[in-house]
Amino acid sequence: SRHAEVACHFLEKGIPVLVEKPLADSVEAARRIVATLDATSLARKKPVTRALAAELLDIDTGDRG
Repeated sequence: SRHAEVACHFLEKGIPVLVEKPLADSVEAARRIVATLDATSLARKKPVTRALAAELLDIDTGDRG
């Protein structure tokens, strides 16, 4: 899956992205997408995007408590 590579490329340019499933081919790649999003102003404009990304990562890593 090239989702992380493509998503990060556009996020770094400040362009919002919609990533189809799967978000990434690994938890590490998904975390890279979230880190890239966090480094942009897009995360502050769309807090629901950040919340959704965090929820997806919780599901993928099994960190549900």
